[in-house]
Amino acid sequence: MTFRDDTEATVGAISVLSDDVRRRVYFHVRAAPNPISRDQAAELAGISRNLAAFHLEKLVAASLLKISQPRLPRLRRPGRSPKLYSPADTELEFSLPPRRYDAMAAMLVEAVHLGGEAVRDAALRAARSLGVSIGAATLGESRLGRLGTERAIGLVRPILEQRGYEPEVRRNDGMEMLLRNCPFHGLLSTDKALICALNCEYVGGILEGLRVQAVEAQLVPRPEHCCVTVASRGRATDED
Repeated sequence: MTFRDDTEATVGAISVLSDDVRRRVYFHVRAAPNPISRDQAAELAGISRNLAAFHLEKLVAASLLKISQPRLPRLRRPGRSPKLYSPADTELEFSLPPRRYDAMAAMLVEAVHLGGEAVRDAALRAARSLGVSIGAATLGESRLGRLGTERAIGLVRPILEQRGYEPEVRRNDGMEMLLRNCPFHGLLSTDKALICALNCEYVGGILEGLRVQAVEAQLVPRPEHCCVTVASRGRATDED
């Protein structure tokens, strides 16, 4: 596929999101912790079920959403099980003129491999340092004092949202923040262990720069989420 073909395909997919209502439906599906039905999408977006179905199917046709049908116990009355919609794995990147930052990132990962443990340690320190600078810049001259878990998570959440992590706060036997999207997903095939470690140091550095002590970044591998979880310091987190 030529650059022009690739650009036209990407623009076509992006244009599907130009409709305000459809875009709202899409982001509601992305934000949902589980696949949602047409009825749920309609309720979240404040529109009719038929209109929700129309927009959902447009998003599926553009490969922005995918459909699953749950296996339910046999119903007494005839009828199909409801379609459920969830985000597809499709990634859209668009730049004019073309840029290929992923190729450079892959080169740097390979450089870490060639450099051995000393270079790996340096990369981890660099990830932590970058995170600290982001957190410190956000904090500025503020003096927040000692924060509890809830306020600490509330402080860091918008920072991680801005950087594409799609954080989700959960309350079970405590409070934790799952990062539903990995902004570096495309690099996992190069060295997943390294990318996850760098990711954890990066998020941990943001917390450090914010001078947040109540929570920490922990590596908690989950197949459908980013490997990093923000939880109370010293608290063990279990895989889902």
